[in-house]
Amino acid sequence: MKRGTKVIKDLVHEYVTLDDECQKIIDTPSFQRLKNIKQLTAGYLFPSATHTRFEHSLGVMKLAMDFFNEIKDGFKVEYEKIVGACDENILKYYEDNLKIASLLHDLGHAPLSHLGEGFYEKKLIKEELKPKCGYRNINFEEVFGKDSKGSPHEIMSCYCILENMASLLDKNENTDYEFICRIITGNLYKKESGLKDYWARNIMISIVNSDSIDVDKLDYLMRDNHMCGYPAPHIDVPRLLRAMYIENKKLCFSSSGIPALQSIIDSRDMLYLWVYNHHIPVYTDYITSDIIRHIIAKEKENGSFEFYKKYFSPAAVSKEFVSDSDIYVMLKDRYLDSVNGREADDFIKKNIVQLFTRDFLKPTWKTIYEYSDFLEKEIEDENMLTYIKEKLLDNDRRDLRVDIVKKMRTKLGLDSGDLFIITRSNKFYHKGKPSAFNVMIADKERSLSKLLPQKDYQKFDNISFYIFGPSDKKEALKAAFIEVVKEELGN
Repeated sequence: MKRGTKVIKDLVHEYVTLDDECQKIIDTPSFQRLKNIKQLTAGYLFPSATHTRFEHSLGVMKLAMDFFNEIKDGFKVEYEKIVGACDENILKYYEDNLKIASLLHDLGHAPLSHLGEGFYEKKLIKEELKPKCGYRNINFEEVFGKDSKGSPHEIMSCYCILENMASLLDKNENTDYEFICRIITGNLYKKESGLKDYWARNIMISIVNSDSIDVDKLDYLMRDNHMCGYPAPHIDVPRLLRAMYIENKKLCFSSSGIPALQSIIDSRDMLYLWVYNHHIPVYTDYITSDIIRHIIAKEKENGSFEFYKKYFSPAAVSKEFVSDSDIYVMLKDRYLDSVNGREADDFIKKNIVQLFTRDFLKPTWKTIYEYSDFLEKEIEDENMLTYIKEKLLDNDRRDLRVDIVKKMRTKLGLDSGDLFIITRSNKFYHKGKPSAFNVMIADKERSLSKLLPQKDYQKFDNISFYIFGPSDKKEALKAAFIEVVKEELGN
């Protein structure tokens, strides 16, 4: 072990080595905040799923360095063939920026992770980010403009890096802020950029953030699987690494890596089925989001944005280090107000109690198999199926779902908060975009998605939904749903 380095024992990767720069980054309040941001909000179902964005970030950095070290020799050969001489200083430039970006990729994650991210105001984050980009020679329009990629938490991570980490990162002469932000947001360099090494930079970006398999996904799949008790297959990382190489300016895999790639895809599909889209996390996430959404809406009616500023603004994340515990304290206070007669809001009173007593509404079906069976057997009308799949389940049609819920409640004599329709995204691998990774078979590039077996999940829709209501009204809920949808269609 090199002098000045430290080793952290990790549950998933065994050991993570940290150089002096990584240690200094980790010891900042901004990075330590990640110890209080849980990776998953599935604790109602898996009590052991207490892992955080902190250890995930270390794992992503560890895997990124493993990937880099595995392809380094081949990368150097390709670089010299296309660009010119590639000495250790050039390799260190790519390695350092990859290391920094992978370690800090989740620095701006919201309280409650992806649940809280839904309350980020992407436009407002960009407004505060723009002037900081000018100071650091970042082409804002290229990296953060309207046609660029980047989820709200990735953009917030870039903001937090420029706000909180720049003075530390400036000490490294290799630090390239635009390169780091592109790696985090997944924004590839264009061939027309004028950079001879645009392809080399894009390889580094694809290692951390791609449309297919990358070290971010790899770590969270492995970590979530471990902490939830292995509901999904084990992923063979050493075999994956041995199959990696550089060919035609791309990161490729030899055919020997197909079993490892298959295990990644199987693990992802199974975790979506049995963890991320299990009816209990889906319901508790929805209720928590609905409570927060309700509080924000009430404040907006009075011209106030204090809740957003306190929990989800750039200042809250970068300066106040807001975390899960702050949201939980707020929810606990509202719960105690509810049970002690101090809460005036009926919506809060009715819904928040469920989170603390675990007295949840029940789903009309629990698995995607039962859901698919319901659609096939109960809904024979093609117009109704098309309406449900194209309109009712559209991400932007929450208003339509709310309207249908109101009509169902009227038919069944239920009160507000007694019935919910909640959508979920299944994200099965074979239902997504074709793989960005290439596998070499007989010296020819083949798309990974065409090589792997098409599993039974192919017959399921990418978006499905749950109906939650009283446990003694499951069949009545199904019947009321069909009646209302028929009325909507004018049947």
